[in-house]
Amino acid sequence: MFSENKRPGIIIVLIFLLWGSWVRAEDVIELGLKESIEIALEKNETILKEARHSLESARLGLVSTHKGYKPRSSLDITAGRNGVGTSSSSSAIQNSYSGSLLFDWSMLTFTKGLFSVGSSYNLSPTHNADDFANNLSIFCNLRQPLSSGGRLQQTAGVRNSEDRFKIAEMQYKDVLQNLILEVIYGYYEIVRTELSVEEVKEELERTKKLIRWTETRLKTGQIARVEKMKVEVQQAYAEDSLTQAIDVRREARRSFLRLLGLNKEKEVVLKKTTEISPIGFSKDEGVKTALENRLEIKMAEINLELVRLNISMASSENKPVLNLKGSCDWNGIGESQETERNWSVSGSVNLPFFDSGLTAVKVKEARLSYQRAKEEMKELKEDIVEEVERVYEQIENDLKRIDSLSKNLKIAEDALRINQKKYEMGMASVRDVLEAQRDLSGMKRAIQGAGISYVLDRARLFKAIGKLEDEYI
Repeated sequence: MFSENKRPGIIIVLIFLLWGSWVRAEDVIELGLKESIEIALEKNETILKEARHSLESARLGLVSTHKGYKPRSSLDITAGRNGVGTSSSSSAIQNSYSGSLLFDWSMLTFTKGLFSVGSSYNLSPTHNADDFANNLSIFCNLRQPLSSGGRLQQTAGVRNSEDRFKIAEMQYKDVLQNLILEVIYGYYEIVRTELSVEEVKEELERTKKLIRWTETRLKTGQIARVEKMKVEVQQAYAEDSLTQAIDVRREARRSFLRLLGLNKEKEVVLKKTTEISPIGFSKDEGVKTALENRLEIKMAEINLELVRLNISMASSENKPVLNLKGSCDWNGIGESQETERNWSVSGSVNLPFFDSGLTAVKVKEARLSYQRAKEEMKELKEDIVEEVERVYEQIENDLKRIDSLSKNLKIAEDALRINQKKYEMGMASVRDVLEAQRDLSGMKRAIQGAGISYVLDRARLFKAIGKLEDEYI
């Protein structure tokens, strides 16, 4: 499994996730990330419905295939009325009726042949209404291909049904993983919009404080009226930004609730997350795990094996097949008649020796399909390796950005505090303070963006290695 990450300081406190308490309504829903995923997997029907139908269809197809090798029986009853006569005589009315009971059972043998056994019993009246003709027949057949490809062809129906079911299971699992990833993105979209609202609120409060200082200095004649107007414009801009941020947050919450299959009018409160979880494995370990676990590779392996087997099956069409048959019949009329018994046993071998090259063409076609499947498998693995490496490197860049930006955040905070003090003392302009505010806001947004980028890239990485469910459920 994964080794411990040796890099020091892997756990980084997310400053941007420590936001204030939200206003709560009576119908507030408080959700954590894993809890949100569980709710979506249970209640979301829009995304999961089609995948569930496909899985159930494949399961029923598998059951149906196996049922074809179970015993079956049927009862056939016929009744009628006939009239016989000429133009000079009246018709003679005669009743007719008969019944038959049928039984058959086909099964695959351990030699991959097809063995069939069955019986039938027929009962019908003779010309003498007091007597009945009856017939009991028992038969058995064995069809045994003598080539390996022929034996594979005999079991192809069962194998194809089993493979279709396996692929349907993997496709369903892939849909689940995509849903989990979509929930993670939706969850952190709410985080992003909430942080945006809080940041605009902070900027608005700083601007209002700056206006109070400006008014004080304006009254004492230290600044011109135009300086206050600049701050008022900045306040109007911040108020408009706050309105937009609140609207975006509201829509993000509604979209997230729709994704979870919950009432979109409820209030969502996310449980706070205070740290970034470490990855816990190296890039090479991630690549190895991806090649072992990715569903696309497993489905491609099944397809590659089927195409390979098709070569053997195509070559078996001009190979010998052994047929063995046996039957026994008992016939009798009435209770006083002696029963007649007939039996037969036969065997035959079918030996195709000329098919105008049809089999050779089919084998060549199957080999070309196999070669294409191998090339597609190779390309798929290369794409997956590239994806894992790219996402892993992006995560490393995210961590570097968070570390660098966090150090510069303190500088931006100190710069704003110094400019505010200077402005109070008449040693700095309004422009200096506004620029310092914008620098601090930009730095906070950058840290928030890097943090959210990290948690989303981390989710993408676990999906890329086929471990998303294990990590987030």
